[in-house]
Amino acid sequence: MRDRNHFEDPVAHSANAVVRLALIGYRCTGKSSLAQILAQQWGWRAVDLDKVLQERARKDIADLVREQGWHSFRMIEAELLREFSKHERVVVATGGGIIETPECRETLKRDFYTVWLTADIHTILQRMSKDANTAAQRPPLTDKTPEEEVRSLLEHRRPWYQECSILKLSTDRMSLPRLAAEIEKAMHRGDKEEFPIRIE
Repeated sequence: MRDRNHFEDPVAHSANAVVRLALIGYRCTGKSSLAQILAQQWGWRAVDLDKVLQERARKDIADLVREQGWHSFRMIEAELLREFSKHERVVVATGGGIIETPECRETLKRDFYTVWLTADIHTILQRMSKDANTAAQRPPLTDKTPEEEVRSLLEHRRPWYQECSILKLSTDRMSLPRLAAEIEKAMHRGDKEEFPIRIE
């Protein structure tokens, strides 16, 4: 995980303060829900990048990928992340594969306090099976079974998640309020603690 030791109060206005936060991680690790909690607590804006992309494209991600392919989707995603990297006081919930794009990895490292949310494979599969939006918003990425796909992609993406993140949190057993508290605590610590910080 990257070393970023100049962050202060998440709602402060000094030049060195955190002004935008990104949540990364695999599908169904709680990014969108946690973004809402954090934004509400801090008086910031929560941005669900997948939802913004679908609203602007006027179609579901599955349809967009089917019509234009994954490369086109990733380029649109990168453009949106670049756009919100210029905003302040935003919590951005990213898509699970955003770290596959080199430009996005650089943007996350340069412009965001980035938190990596994790969950056990079986937790992810259970959450996906209960999510009514999975089929439309989360199309299969391979021809493997769901478990094989999750296992394979987690292994493939793990180095990139680690490269981009300052903080890693497991969402298996922690409530959303507790996760929010841990993030705020880490941001307040700033240069008082040694990175990487891992809480699981």
